[in-house]
Amino acid sequence: MLKFDPEKCLASFHGRASKVRRAIMAIFIENKKPLSVANIILELKSRHFSTINKTTVYRQLKFLLDRQVITGVEIAGSKHYQLTHQHPQGIFFCTHCQKIIPSQEKFKMPSITKATKENHFKVNNFSLIFLGICQDCQKNI
Repeated sequence: MLKFDPEKCLASFHGRASKVRRAIMAIFIENKKPLSVANIILELKSRHFSTINKTTVYRQLKFLLDRQVITGVEIAGSKHYQLTHQHPQGIFFCTHCQKIIPSQEKFKMPSITKATKENHFKVNNFSLIFLGICQDCQKNI
């Protein structure tokens, strides 16, 4: 698998690779799962961006969304973001502890492809979210 380079990605979209943008890209690369704005801010603060604010983060996310570097997904009423090329086939969301677990399984596409053809609909992106209780929470219930 090719290594994803945030600098090249930002340069290809004529975006200045500021320290904050590079840090946000690194956070997405390292986490490999959808992240909320709160998660991103916590990660940034742990990386010596102690004065970072929500407005700055939202501005950077909009920049990356507009260029389709990241995608957004709604999980249990909250917006989460992930790198477009890391988009998992499915997401498991624990309704008890709020843990997000990206699926490693590749789900079969024939039924989705058939439905989109029958309805003359071009799908740009999709999310498959499984709501339930994770293994750790099952032990404690």
